[in-house]
Parts: sequence; C-alpha cells; structure tokens
Amino acid sequence: MRKRTSLREMAGKHIPEFSAFGRLWVFFALGWNVLICGMTRDEYFQYGYYKWCNSERLKLLKKTYMPVHASILNRMWIPFDIAWCAIVYGASISEYFEFHFYKRKHISRKNFITRRGSVQMLRRFNDKNGKSILDHKEDFNERFADYLCRDWLDLDKADKKSWDAFVAKHEIFLVKDKTGNCGRGVYLQSVKDADSNAIYDELKISGVIIEELVQQINELAEFHPKSVNTVRVVSLMIDGEPKIMTSLFRMGNKGSCIDNFSSGGIAAMVDVESGIVVTAGLDHNNNKCYVHPVSKKQIIGCQIPLWEEIIDTVKGATKIISGARHIGWDIVVTNDSKICILEGNAFPDFVMGQMVDQIGKKDLYKEAIKS
Repeated sequence: MRKRTSLREMAGKHIPEFSAFGRLWVFFALGWNVLICGMTRDEYFQYGYYKWCNSERLKLLKKTYMPVHASILNRMWIPFDIAWCAIVYGASISEYFEFHFYKRKHISRKNFITRRGSVQMLRRFNDKNGKSILDHKEDFNERFADYLCRDWLDLDKADKKSWDAFVAKHEIFLVKDKTGNCGRGVYLQSVKDADSNAIYDELKISGVIIEELVQQINELAEFHPKSVNTVRVVSLMIDGEPKIMTSLFRMGNKGSCIDNFSSGGIAAMVDVESGIVVTAGLDHNNNKCYVHPVSKKQIIGCQIPLWEEIIDTVKGATKIISGARHIGWDIVVTNDSKICILEGNAFPDFVMGQMVDQIGKKDLYKEAIKS
C-alpha cells in the first residue's frame, strides 16, 4: 500500500519555484478542478495541470489562438465566456482557446470532451487499481513485460550487480520518473567516460527506472531522429471487446529526445482503419506544419508501418488489466519490425486528440458505447 502524499509535500515537490502569487493561483485552480471537474488533488499535480496556472500562459494562449482581427468587444467578452464554458461544458481556460470555443456556438462546443468530461471518463472506465498500474511505470513494466521489447531496471529494487550488468550492455539509456507524465522527468543518461558508481548512487536516491533505448524503424525515425516518434492509439473496452477510438502520430522537435505534445512535440491524426496520417502536424502552440520543421519530411499521407500488427498488439494488451478499460497506448515500431509498447495512459489526452483536427469526439464515444 503506497503512502498518501500530503498537500504540503506535493506543493514542495512540484511548485518550489513559484512566487507567492503563483502558489495562490495554483491552489485556486486546484479548487476549481476539484469542484467543477471532479478531479482529485493527486491527479491535479500528477498530470501537471498546475503548470498551466500562470499569467504568461494565458497571454500566450490569447496571442496564439485569438485571431488578430478580433474586435475589442469580442476580447472584452472573453473572460465572461470562459466562465460560462467552465460552468456549462467543464472546459478549462486553456481548452477554451485550444478548442477554439471563442468562435464556436453551443452545438459545436457540446461535442468536445473537456477536462470535466475526461475526468468523468476516467471514473467510468478505469478503477483505482487499473489507474494505479498505468500511473506507476514500474508496475506497468512488470505487468506488460511481454510487450516491452527492451531491458529495464527499477532502481528502488535493483542491486549494484544488476546495475553493472545493465550499463555494461547499455552505455546510454533513458531515465524516467516513475510517476512522471507528458515527458516530464524523462532524460537521456550516459555512463560512457563517466563514473558509473556515482551515477548509480545519484539515481538510486532519485528512485527512478532506467530503460534501454528503443531503436525505431527508419520510416518513422526520419521525421526526427533525435527522439523516439511514437504512435498514440486510444482503446476503449466495451462488453469485453476492445475498440480503437483514435490514433495520432507523434514526433519530437528541435532536437528534443521526447515527442510529447505538451513538451514541444508535433502530433498528426492517423486514420484508424488504414494507418495513414490524414492531417497536418500541429504543436501545442498551434503551429501547423505540412512538413516536419527539422527534417522537412512530408507528414500528411505517411503510412504507419505494420498498422494491422499495431492494432492487434493494442487489442491484446487491452485485455490484461480488467480495471482499466480506456487507455492511451504509446507504441513504437522497432527497426527489427517488432511492436513495442512504451507505456499506457489512464488519461489518453483528449486535448491532443481533438485539437489536431478540431473535431469534438463526444459523439464518437457515445456511438461506440451504444453499439
């Protein structure tokens, strides 16, 4: 049984650099997420929602998404409309801009799965045990060992002998915070020409897991070779049968080793029937790109390799945890044509899945649940 972290401990871990006003705003937003969206305080911090609580982010949202020709009256109306959308649709301030609510009518707004809707989906389809397995990377890796296709160690449990064997085989590896998300707490570590004993001691204190670097297939690596470019496949278990809801191709950008959308990566929609990328790429700052800005490789029309095998793998993995019926899977196709699961997400990220094509997915889910 894991010890419950106090609110003081969470604040100390996540927002030590925030100003007094920033901390006050974080806790105000925490109250809003708990009361309006039904989110727990653990989820608020764990999934990084506190990161959006600053005036600079709001300024960026308005500058990035609001049309430059918007009238003064429209701009004055925005704060009231944001409050209305929070109460009626459960939309966060960032979602108001990301889903272009400022120019949508009710009939369009109501089809978007907002933060409140995503929390309701989590409660409906994933119980505490299933969510815990997905949220803790060491538990996930143990449960899905047959799908990982890579070596890994939990440094809370591994001894020095296991460490020495791992680094002898993998001089460069990935370090992951056990409960990190959105790419936070993930970085590359090398022991080449370094004191591996000192690195071991440092990482041992941090309580992280380390993983072998996955060598991805060339067709997808070419978009951004510095990162592992994954395919996000969202599955929903209905009456014991897994359904594929949406899929996105995610690419790293600007030399980053991660491809997470909220950490600067690029995402494009994938047709779930064919595995073909059907939209332009988009980053979290609403920059659209038809070719990757680094590699200049065309995004639309890309065929995800081994698509049928990816779908079969996801459907098989979905049946392993009975308490988690709605999962966002991060998939890598390796250079030796294996399907590797990097992780599963209890919160599949409805922002990315609706922002890229600007199509609300509530009707899609209603149809899947009824059928």
